[in-house]
Amino acid sequence: MDKNGKKVVAFSFFDEKEDYREIKSLFKDVLKSTRGWDNARKRGATPSMQNFQDKDFMSDDFKDVIDKYWRPSTALALSLKNKGVDIDEYHLIFQPKWGKKGFQEKAATYIQESIKRLVAPNQIKVSLDPIDIGNGHDFETVYCALYDYLQDYLCEHKKEHNNENPPRYLVHVTSGSQAARMCLFLLAQNRWIPAECVQLWTEDPRDKNQIGKCAVTNPVLLSSESKKLAELRKKNAETNQLTLKQHIKTQDKNYNKIIEDIEKIATRTNEPILLLGDTGVGKSEIAKQIFEVRKKRHMTKQKGKFQHFNCSGFKGNLVESTLFGHVKGAFTDATRDKPGIIELANGGVLFLDEIGNLPLETQGKLLTVLDTHKFYKLGNDKSPKTSEFFLICATNEDLAQRVEEKTFRRDLFERIRTWTYTIPGLANRKDDIAPNIKEELKRFENEYGRRVTLDGQPFEQFLNYVKSIPLKGNFRELRRMIWHMATFADNGVINMDLVDMEIKQHKSENAPHTQSNAKTSVMDTTVGPNKSNAGDLADKLLLQLFGDGYKIKFDPLFLCQLRYVISVCCQGSTRSAADVGRTISPARLRQSKNGGNANNILANFFKRKEIREYRLSFAKIRELANLPRLIGSH
Repeated sequence: MDKNGKKVVAFSFFDEKEDYREIKSLFKDVLKSTRGWDNARKRGATPSMQNFQDKDFMSDDFKDVIDKYWRPSTALALSLKNKGVDIDEYHLIFQPKWGKKGFQEKAATYIQESIKRLVAPNQIKVSLDPIDIGNGHDFETVYCALYDYLQDYLCEHKKEHNNENPPRYLVHVTSGSQAARMCLFLLAQNRWIPAECVQLWTEDPRDKNQIGKCAVTNPVLLSSESKKLAELRKKNAETNQLTLKQHIKTQDKNYNKIIEDIEKIATRTNEPILLLGDTGVGKSEIAKQIFEVRKKRHMTKQKGKFQHFNCSGFKGNLVESTLFGHVKGAFTDATRDKPGIIELANGGVLFLDEIGNLPLETQGKLLTVLDTHKFYKLGNDKSPKTSEFFLICATNEDLAQRVEEKTFRRDLFERIRTWTYTIPGLANRKDDIAPNIKEELKRFENEYGRRVTLDGQPFEQFLNYVKSIPLKGNFRELRRMIWHMATFADNGVINMDLVDMEIKQHKSENAPHTQSNAKTSVMDTTVGPNKSNAGDLADKLLLQLFGDGYKIKFDPLFLCQLRYVISVCCQGSTRSAADVGRTISPARLRQSKNGGNANNILANFFKRKEIREYRLSFAKIRELANLPRLIGSH
């Protein structure tokens, strides 16, 4: 403890050159006086530093001599002790992958023993903490690794840190590589860890009287280190200028303000954000970009990922298995341990889409995770897992109404709506329509490798029409119209005929129903064709997707299956990939004891080697067929 009775916790990066290897070259005379030098002669080797082995260096008689000389990591504990400060916890950080196998840990163990021997064996707890910092010279890698290490430590000792008399943290910036010293300096200076920086020096490392009399000073960087530090700060400043607005471009003032507010919240707090808005307004894209910005600001762990979970896509045990993971034997098909999305989101961002469809029982378990950061896998109620993440929720429903109906927990509702924003639809952002038309053409080019242009009078005609309609499908509706025209654009140019044809078709699809079609199924007329028409549409899509030779490209049996699956995707009664799965494999789902996953049936079919390269999906087929996808992600 220090003079004020505070517990003292110190962090030092062990550097083999300064703390271990350098001793060999500094003290040849000492080495010659030890048995190790004679052992080298007995082996028939020339007595030189290159032939002096580590096991000779670790001999007891050599340690007794070396303990009298100055080494940065050892000297920190001794110099502080001479000033009336006793280190209670000493964390010796080292990179285990450097040098020979096991050498770093062996050398760090020697320093650990040396500190205990010279200070007091029962007075100081010395921990060896290995971390991976690559080659040790890439500042971003070193910074992220040390950031994760220190944040994990503070999280583990949160209660101790938040009590009335928190520990006094010291960061040693004498030992370690240049990158390690400077990154520790930055982390302490920027208050990512509430620590003081400590730097030691000695006039003569060979003077045994200096070992416990090193000066504790404010950090003084060499000119080369100061220059490097200035470059790093400039790079960090440039990185921090990467904003949410740069990724989510909009010319609408109201939406611009919303994006600015969300960015401030996402980079200054860890409280949940709830995004409201109609289907297709871009909530998923906002969530992804929030993760990217937090990652650039070092607000995620180095291994932290973006995890997206659609709460409407799973039911029953599948919801909890996917969210929380399961252990082997938890249910019939659980043949191995599997991590859940919450565990994978640790240190990153968890995006819960369609949060209103989360089952009530699961809502309670999610609330527990948000409050305690702990959860249990299915089949294991004894060993809790820990996960800390930034939470983003999204829905197009009225959650307040769901709370009144008692289908959504009020306590969870209050917990996730710390910050709530309604994302305006595209129809309310008229100025954003024109740039998004260009953006959709770029997406089409990236997807199919065909460059298509829409300029001049055809562009103005199409833009004016889109601005005049309600665009209830938002970006998906706009994309469907553009991709439909782009598919039929000869020579890569969308002309007036294609624009007029698309406008006419769009008006027809959205026209009110008349008496003449009153007997027709509403589902068939508003969503897609019936079964017979779906077969004809499937034939057209097969030609469009695979070219004229598709009939000889595939085996007849597989072609029959492929045509059937595509036709089911195009039927008016089909609202999602799960509907397709239930239609094409009902027996398989009935035979599965846990109900199976209808979504996976279609996904697995499209992964078959014959068509894997085309990356087919339910959404892609519906878009090519100019049909809306009524259930899916935002």
